[in-house]
Amino acid sequence: MREEIQSRHLREEALSVALVEGEEVLPHLASCPACHEETLRLRRALAGFAESAREQAERSESAWAEQRRVIADRMERHAWAMRRLVWAAAAASLVLAAQLALQQAPPVKPAPQVDPDHLLLYEVRQAVNRTLPEAFEPARLLTQEMARAAEANSESTKQGEKK
Repeated sequence: MREEIQSRHLREEALSVALVEGEEVLPHLASCPACHEETLRLRRALAGFAESAREQAERSESAWAEQRRVIADRMERHAWAMRRLVWAAAAASLVLAAQLALQQAPPVKPAPQVDPDHLLLYEVRQAVNRTLPEAFEPARLLTQEMARAAEANSESTKQGEKK
């Protein structure tokens, strides 16, 4: 800062400091008419800005009332838009709920009824048709005979029912 004071003119930063706390630069401002004039110009500009700010703040009551009315209108428009959005979302939810409630589930087909004896016989046949050691050959023949007898019995029962 001392170097700036010693040089030909003050830089912008030094002028800014001079406006706020000008004690360090006072000797230079006293000896340099250009810097002194620039400092006065900046002070006048700041004073004009301060006056403008005060004038803006000191509006008439009708101006403040108008500003409050404009703000209230904007808030009401925003609130109205939000209400419309909420109602639209509620209506969409109701349509979706109605669609889900009225949607028919596909009919459930009942499982075909299987005769438990027939199922057992089928399982026995599968078990017998597997490759078995020779020691089980008599048992296989016996189960085949039992299966034929059960099948014949089943066929005769069906023919009796048809008559």
